[in-house]
Amino acid sequence: MARVFISYRRDDSIDVAGRMYDRLVAHFGRESVFKDVDSIPPGRDFRRHLHQAVQECDVLLAVIGCDWLHVHNERGEPRLHDDRDFVRIEIEAALQRDIPVIPVLVRGGTMPHSGELPSSLHDLVYRQAMLVRPDPDFHRDMDRLIAALDAASSTAAMSPPGGASQSESPQRTAPAPAIAERPGRLTNSLDNVLVRVPKEYLPGIRDADEVLYVSTTAVSNRDYRAFINGCSEAVPPRPPRNQLEQRVWDGRDCPEPVLDHPVVFVSPLDAIAFCT
Repeated sequence: MARVFISYRRDDSIDVAGRMYDRLVAHFGRESVFKDVDSIPPGRDFRRHLHQAVQECDVLLAVIGCDWLHVHNERGEPRLHDDRDFVRIEIEAALQRDIPVIPVLVRGGTMPHSGELPSSLHDLVYRQAMLVRPDPDFHRDMDRLIAALDAASSTAAMSPPGGASQSESPQRTAPAPAIAERPGRLTNSLDNVLVRVPKEYLPGIRDADEVLYVSTTAVSNRDYRAFINGCSEAVPPRPPRNQLEQRVWDGRDCPEPVLDHPVVFVSPLDAIAFCT
């Protein structure tokens, strides 16, 4: 079961982070979800304390609201550019460990550009983001996030440790997921490596095969544009339903500065088509 660290700014998203924490605790248990690093002992190096807390987790959720980049310290400087900033230290620690770091966009937050981040956080812009909207979509979006965390935990548990071959990997002691075989891997026409994931890990998708394939790396806008341009029949985009979706492009045009950013707002059917 995944051990999840929630990184957030109190001045930016404390309310949403609290609701997310409640949902995650209900699914994973209180001992597997970490939201606040409290009671740092006096005299203790808080950087080491935060690194140790992140070290105990399998996944970090970077909760990004509309003010995430713009919160300032007492000197009027952006906190994110202060190497003592707790949020920066938490995300740096997770990126250094190369564990899954999922940007969770809330309250109108958007993915930052690399130029807005300190160099130690540049890799964050290439991590595939997920959206958690307010009601009436909150619980549906959290279902998707929890399913993604379950899938990531399952894939990690099935991977041979230390790069060992399948024949050298130790026997599982935990019950295997309720599927006929282990997830396999394949490569699509755009050379994206895809991992086979049971459909029960993605409860929001019903009209699909028994298993789905999920890309092991972030799919960029450039990749998605190549996929759209390679389709024999273009499907016209539907009108945007809200302000966030007004920023969504339909695969035919994309500003050059964000071509290498992860693609967002892709429908389940488009995702299935991309993986086949």
